Amino acid sequence: MKKMYGITTAMLTPLDSDGNILEQQLKDYTEFLINRGVHCLYPLGSMGEMNLLTLDQRKKAAEIIIDTAKDRVPVFVHVGATREEDTLLLAHDALEQGADGIGIVTPSYWPFKQNEVIGYFERIAKTLPDDFPIYIYNIPQYTTIDMTTDMMKTLTNRCKNVVGMKYSVGNMARTQEYLKIKTNDFSVIQGGDLLLTLAMTLGCDGVISGYSSAFPEYFVQIWDLYKEGKLEEAKLLQNKITDIVSVLKKEVSTIPKLKTILKLRGMDIGVCHKPFLMPTEEQENQIITHLKHFEVL
Repeated sequence: MKKMYGITTAMLTPLDSDGNILEQQLKDYTEFLINRGVHCLYPLGSMGEMNLLTLDQRKKAAEIIIDTAKDRVPVFVHVGATREEDTLLLAHDALEQGADGIGIVTPSYWPFKQNEVIGYFERIAKTLPDDFPIYIYNIPQYTTIDMTTDMMKTLTNRCKNVVGMKYSVGNMARTQEYLKIKTNDFSVIQGGDLLLTLAMTLGCDGVISGYSSAFPEYFVQIWDLYKEGKLEEAKLLQNKITDIVSVLKKEVSTIPKLKTILKLRGMDIGVCHKPFLMPTEEQENQIITHLKHFEVL
């Protein structure tokens, strides 16, 4: 089974001011990421404004990305939704469209019990082929649900197609515990992309990186440097990208900021769904000054 590895970009979703998907921009943006060397694509997750999109929009966006990628890089579509029925619909649509695999975030809002969460994933996994890879997306700071190591062991023992975890918490001790799971050749991908070098040192297969949606070549270069044994150079570049993305951290949400940065870099993919707000003119000028300081523009 295919697995996610290296720099897997958590893609943004191009949208116009009415919330419609900008289809040509999505094709161009997919090419932008592939041409800059990312190893895999992960659309329609948190960075893709998943639950702010309609089901039809999510299906259409997945279709465009899979068709544009044309097997040049693996595409793992995030299909998690509030309703189990919607997650099932999106999962089977991704399979039919030719996705290489899927990601599914834990249920959210209600503090479901462990057996309820395991049952949710098991029911979905059992409706899909055993050779269609599924990654569980654990981001408890957003969902209130924490997929523990024991829960993952239970799930992987029951479902051959549950092959990995996207863990979006900077808890390296827990990351190491996930790495001890051997069932289904278990794969661990860190969601904290600013922890790339540390995650690689621990043995993770890579990162699912939101910031690589705007700076793909930087993250690919960090990966390459690490693989070449140039650890100090990799750390220096990691520190540089951490400083670059720190601009207006408290004033502007990450997704609007990254869409603005992409526009400034020549890849205009529109705006965000409300309640996200795009940067003001003054804030955009601050971003420009910051990027020029780091010679990004």
